[in-house]
Amino acid sequence: MVDIFALVVLSASAAILHTLVPDHELPLAMIGRTKNWGIRQMTFWTLIAGIIHISFSMVIGVIAIFASQALAVYIGEVAELLSGGLLLLFGAYFAITAWRGKGGHGHSHGPFGHSHGITNDHPQEHFPLHDDHIHPHDDQFHDHAHPHDELTHSQDDYTNEHAHAHGDHTHDDQQASPSLFDGSASMLAAIVGIAPCFTLLPVLFAAVPYGTTAVILVMISYAVATIVSMVILTNIALKAINFITRFSAKEKQIEILTGIIIFAVGIWVLTEKYWFALLGT
Repeated sequence: MVDIFALVVLSASAAILHTLVPDHELPLAMIGRTKNWGIRQMTFWTLIAGIIHISFSMVIGVIAIFASQALAVYIGEVAELLSGGLLLLFGAYFAITAWRGKGGHGHSHGPFGHSHGITNDHPQEHFPLHDDHIHPHDDQFHDHAHPHDELTHSQDDYTNEHAHAHGDHTHDDQQASPSLFDGSASMLAAIVGIAPCFTLLPVLFAAVPYGTTAVILVMISYAVATIVSMVILTNIALKAINFITRFSAKEKQIEILTGIIIFAVGIWVLTEKYWFALLGT
């Protein structure tokens, strides 16, 4: 029983340590900054990515135990290459589309979905203009009031209210419940999720001699620790990114940076085993 408990603790520790690798939280945190997510949205999409991630890892673990370890490793490596390659494509497309896109008011739909921000490239007025509205009545000028003069609706008040709303990023749809139909978020969660956790395999093999119960407990502890750690770290990363970029006036620049960072994470995923080999791990 003591050995099984030690395996459970080892499994949870390995799960927490492996989530410190930036490919688990950085892409989601960056896309969360671009979309102005709060804790609820960030947690929701991290849970989706975490569930996909741990489910795929467990499938590979089961294949390794009951079929072939070589086959499991091969499937995992292919999935890792696929995840890294898709991160490269996603990041490149996101950055290029943001760079080529038009700046402006800040209701940026971006390359994959709807996001909000403030940009100063093309300031816009959002009130009706009537200054050029001229009524020639047979070239006769008159000084009676026109009803449409009242349609200005206090332009200064409107402008101030609109600026306040965007300055605080208090959009109604920002507070809406997360939706699975968010294209960029669901795509990125799936891409992050399909990269398997190879650190689960040695712990599973160590648990096999202790029976099915030990294997199940190891899987559960690994899954819970991984998902909880991902949620915590991703929200911390989002808060840190929000703090660092709080003075940025142009959302376009942040979108480009998001694409570049996701692209860089893709390079890391494709090359991480070589870096770990160099470090002797």
